[in-house]
Amino acid sequence: MINFGKYDQRIEVLTPNGATANDGSPIWAYTKLYDLWAKVTPVGGAEGQQSDEKVANIIIDVEVRATGLTITETMRLTWRGKTFNITSIDEFGARLNEGLKIRAIAKDND
Repeated sequence: MINFGKYDQRIEVLTPNGATANDGSPIWAYTKLYDLWAKVTPVGGAEGQQSDEKVANIIIDVEVRATGLTITETMRLTWRGKTFNITSIDEFGARLNEGLKIRAIAKDND
């Protein structure tokens, strides 16, 4: 049984909406799809090199109740003012339908 009292953080799930620029290139804007209570666990980060500057990544695991939600890796999350790209989604629980565990990553210098 899941302890839903541990879901004490607010997250937003953002869905992409595509448009086309005048030159024909795609433009992606994200709009809020869900506003959810979640358990958010920072799992560390990684530092890499991008161009001539170091980039620190923040990685989080997010648990939410699976109450008919449709969440995919093309969506994004916001938590504490940061936007995270979803990298994986797994079901969990006794019947694999009680919740979703989402791993997401954000660049710290965004």
